[in-house]
Amino acid sequence: MKSRFKALLIAGYNHGLLSDGFVRYWFNKFDLRAS
Repeated sequence: MKSRFKALLIAGYNHGLLSDGFVRYWFNKFDLRAS
């Protein structure tokens, strides 16, 4: 689940749909860096 959410965030960011701050917020909230 976490890895799928992480992939969605990264895909959205790469396509310019999500801002850097938004992605960073969720990475910190769910501690996605480790997974």
